[in-house]
Amino acid sequence: MVAVENIAEYLIERLKTEEVVRIPASEQDYLDLAPDFPGKVEYHHGNIVAMSLATALHELIVSAINYLLFAHFRDKDFLITSSNAGLQIARPDGGYYQPDLMVTQGQWEFKEGSRCIITNPYLLVEVLSKSTSKYDKEDKLTDYKDVPTLQYVVYVSQDRPLVSIFERTTTPNTWLNTDYKTLDSVVQVGDLPLPLSEVYHKITF
Repeated sequence: MVAVENIAEYLIERLKTEEVVRIPASEQDYLDLAPDFPGKVEYHHGNIVAMSLATALHELIVSAINYLLFAHFRDKDFLITSSNAGLQIARPDGGYYQPDLMVTQGQWEFKEGSRCIITNPYLLVEVLSKSTSKYDKEDKLTDYKDVPTLQYVVYVSQDRPLVSIFERTTTPNTWLNTDYKTLDSVVQVGDLPLPLSEVYHKITF
């Protein structure tokens, strides 16, 4: 385990040559590190997971989806945050994530003592990259499904038209997965339409 006082320096140095870095650490180590770390950093099952800067393409897709979310939820009882806000998963070994976009229904509920770590998401959006795709879709999805308020998880590919929706059903522990693979498709997330032509606006594959 890296000495606590050197964690940030150690991660920053490794991220110069690696896209994703994992190191074992305590939950408190993560909470001490996260507020001032110059990049995306999460905590998954006893490990700090630090990621390099997002690509411009990644941010273009996030911006397009954020625009669609804002237009739809603007006058409704929902709030939208970006990856600068955190999400806590209630686990004995800790779980803190920074989804690319997060929608909450009603007012935010925060981790005790925090004004930036939210606990009541309604919808999460993750724009996938090659280096984090497995982590986002396999490791984190299992934890996401344990959040009682969460109804939808949206995964968006960068390198081809592909949006995958995971929707909570009325049957306990059962989620419906639907994939949309063409630019003329319209993803339906509850009453929210997400046309792939808008999600991938200005992008040529």
